[in-house]
Amino acid sequence: MCEQIRATKKPCLAFRLPAAGRACWSRQSIGAAFQFAYQNIKPGDAAIVGMFPILTDEVRENANLARKYA
Repeated sequence: MCEQIRATKKPCLAFRLPAAGRACWSRQSIGAAFQFAYQNIKPGDAAIVGMFPILTDEVRENANLARKYA
């Protein structure tokens, strides 16, 4: 999918970076998912990440990861 996003001239939205939690079971794996996504999309693209901020402050954590890797 990243190849298709890079091939498209218009800005794209990448979504489900951590695959709804199925691909990420630790903070390290979540960071790796963000890093992979932002390294494999175009600079003008954006990411959409679902959140379930009950146990942790996922909004802050995801914003920090986006700033770190974008």
